Amino acid sequence: MSNKQWNYTDVYSNLYSKWKRERSSDVIQPLEYNFYTQIWDILNSIIQNSHEDVIERTIISRVSFLFENLKNLRWTKLNNYIIRDLNLETSLLTSQETEAIKILKGLNDWYRKLPNQIEQIPFLTSTALKSNLDSGKEKSRIISTNQFNEKVEVKFLKQLAQFLGPDLNSYGPFEKDTISILPKKLVQDILLPKNVVRIIE
Repeated sequence: MSNKQWNYTDVYSNLYSKWKRERSSDVIQPLEYNFYTQIWDILNSIIQNSHEDVIERTIISRVSFLFENLKNLRWTKLNNYIIRDLNLETSLLTSQETEAIKILKGLNDWYRKLPNQIEQIPFLTSTALKSNLDSGKEKSRIISTNQFNEKVEVKFLKQLAQFLGPDLNSYGPFEKDTISILPKKLVQDILLPKNVVRIIE
């Protein structure tokens, strides 16, 4: 066996030992920071310098298979760390995994905060309305939901982008000539003054 083939085989053996170690443990195992980059470089080198030799094709196939399996094993563990909010020592990770963890943590933090942010919407709205009342602003600007129960049929005279109504519901978007049934209060106070719709009698 040539020296080049021996080096490739040595790479396979090294990769196999890391894959076997990762598979046999529930916790993520340490990898060199540039490990993935090294393997990618080696694979590219093998492919570029390949002479369609049977041995070389076999080595490429085996190295690629192990490499993908090792990445998948570690990716599953990394996701579990993030989802369960466990401490993870970044010194165990490759450069690509370190960057991925930053993104995953950011997404997970946002996802965890989302329910609380949604729950805060009614509180913030009622607080804002109370503030308007306390400061002496016109009560007519504060629209109760029951005022939006009465509906009318309208036809849009022009295109209208999506907007938030005084009842805090989202409306639209609407195309020109669209016929829609909307709250009468919304139509009279907002849409008719802007000549956006006409009421269908």
